[in-house]
Amino acid sequence: MHALPVWRPSSPSPRNILIAGVISAVLVGYVAPVHDLLTQRDELVKAQSALEASKVTRRSLQSQLRSTQRADVLERRARAQGAVKPGERAFIVEDPNGANGLSSPAAVVPGS
Repeated sequence: MHALPVWRPSSPSPRNILIAGVISAVLVGYVAPVHDLLTQRDELVKAQSALEASKVTRRSLQSQLRSTQRADVLERRARAQGAVKPGERAFIVEDPNGANGLSSPAAVVPGS
């Protein structure tokens, strides 16, 4: 009987090794830039959401600033801190149970 020939893989040629090496080098060369691109994209999304949050805060602060320039708001805040107009008398009403009284005048009577 004849023995069947055993198949043996041929050794790669130097040309094939060179081609595989060049392709591997190109692929490895693309890994870092692609990784950097994806990282920058994530950072951009985070920065954009932080910018939007800052814009919302800015609009809110601008609105508060505009409201403090109105006379009625200024007067209300001053009275909440206990201020009275010239010629007015302030009365502080305290809790009969011994709790702290109001920090601002409860009633203001002009004159007297």
